[in-house]
Amino acid sequence: MATPPADFPDSDDATTETETVSFNSDEDTEEKAVQFASFLPDNAAAVHLLETVQASSSSPACLISDEDTIAYLLSLPPLSDIPDGDEALASANGRWRIGAGPSQRLIEKGVACAKIDILLCPLGNTPGTKRARESIKSAHAVLFFHPESGVLVLRNVCSKPIIYQNGDADGEDLTIYGGVKGRDSCVLFRERNCLQFGDYHFVLEFNLDPLNHDRFREQRDAILSFSHGRPSRHLALVPTEEHIRCWDIRIHHLLSYGAHGSQVYCGVQLHTGKPVAVKKMRYKRDSQHRIRKELEVASLFSDSDSGVHGLIASWCEHGDSPPCRLDKCVSKEDHEDVYYSMPLAEYDFESMPWAQLDFVERLGYFYQTLSGLIKLHKKEIYHGRIRPISLLIMPETSPLPTERESSALKPSHHLPAKAVISPAVSPKPYGKPSHPECWVAPEVYTSTAETPCTTKMDIWALAASWLPAFVVVPSNVKINQRTYRVMIKTVEDQHQKAKITGAFRNLLLKMLAWDPEERPTGEEALAHDAWAPFLMQKELHGERMRRERNKRIQDAKLGAIEGVKKVRVLSPEVED
Repeated sequence: MATPPADFPDSDDATTETETVSFNSDEDTEEKAVQFASFLPDNAAAVHLLETVQASSSSPACLISDEDTIAYLLSLPPLSDIPDGDEALASANGRWRIGAGPSQRLIEKGVACAKIDILLCPLGNTPGTKRARESIKSAHAVLFFHPESGVLVLRNVCSKPIIYQNGDADGEDLTIYGGVKGRDSCVLFRERNCLQFGDYHFVLEFNLDPLNHDRFREQRDAILSFSHGRPSRHLALVPTEEHIRCWDIRIHHLLSYGAHGSQVYCGVQLHTGKPVAVKKMRYKRDSQHRIRKELEVASLFSDSDSGVHGLIASWCEHGDSPPCRLDKCVSKEDHEDVYYSMPLAEYDFESMPWAQLDFVERLGYFYQTLSGLIKLHKKEIYHGRIRPISLLIMPETSPLPTERESSALKPSHHLPAKAVISPAVSPKPYGKPSHPECWVAPEVYTSTAETPCTTKMDIWALAASWLPAFVVVPSNVKINQRTYRVMIKTVEDQHQKAKITGAFRNLLLKMLAWDPEERPTGEEALAHDAWAPFLMQKELHGERMRRERNKRIQDAKLGAIEGVKKVRVLSPEVED
């Protein structure tokens, strides 16, 4: 057993910053646009269409050609090209509208229409343009980066369908319908994505230079951060052939190995673009009760439930949902792989860069995990496996951008916004733990089926799992009388250093009482006055958001009264 130090070092003190030295010359550091994809024709009709566009006076600058190829180049502008605070311009630079552009009738009427970035039909009224507009609407689709995952999404915004070849979860062609919720968008998840707009076939091909990965991430994240917050740091920047499909998810890579040989992967939902984690477990005789319990608990909470990490879907290696053998007892030789998906966390309490947060922000995360534990206990569920890596911190979430939205309110910060408890609970509230850790309550080591632990073991585990927010907690330390004194001294030291308040110190000491009978219940801990700074800040934040919302409404009304000129986003149904 590892011997603990006399005191735990502060986690803030353990976080050091190193100076980054650049060996590039001044010329090399000049900001440039980063090209990451091309939009090319894939049949003769589409080639002719783009050649006609390029020959017209309306040809966009990003449409280029040589003797072999004609294509639109998709790129992100240098950050220096975006004026400080210009959120509308930043958002526009992360979105590309696709379509035939305004009809001759709208042009003659002088109607101000939104810009089409990937123009698929020359302006004018000729037999060729009339034929093209039978397949391609004025504003047909939009490409944008998903605000949470950062992947490129294609959304249909009109009544004409788009065919995404081999784009469905089962490998079949996917028809993307405009205006049909759940079927109007899809992640472009292949390196080469074949799209059909009626008679015209195109390809969106990713071609990001590996040398530009860091610059692309910086520019994409900066653009999204103006109105949505930064996307997940875990996912790949562009699709690769190494990514695989699992259920309705495109798996990017392995995140971690869990207990009992489980594996956790990260990926994106194909139809929504949302980032998800996928846990893979081997369902067999000696694991069936544990896996059933974990899936049962996860299924009690939706992915939007605050406090508990909820399940999105579960399935087995045979493609059945729920897993086909979940309600059956399996033999010694029988087994299958079982999967379940859940929202992708950005950090856990062990990996979180706590030094970036002040005490009140940390207090908010503790409050949310305690709320989640209370939800479990109200359903008579013992967790039994709470530790820092089972307390997860979720990213900020924002609604997807729409074609008609105005500039969104910039978030006050880009730190993750929600903390939840993993549903990976212990199937029984007793038994010797596999590894000694300080978040394992003392009574767990002597528990039996006749004298099981109570929910108070979770109260200890939760309080101990909060400690990494302040100190570096040594691993493989069993709590005994000597190590317990070190833990209590650590809490007292944090108070003396003004890292925590006196009220929070008192709450921690109560939750870490040696005798489980002296620990508070979850409800009692949540009613403690230690949470007052967080609750006050939460109320002030809510009031500020209400004022800002009311101001936006008033500004919108004032603009309508004063007759502010509005740019029309093309609506083919109205136009036609």
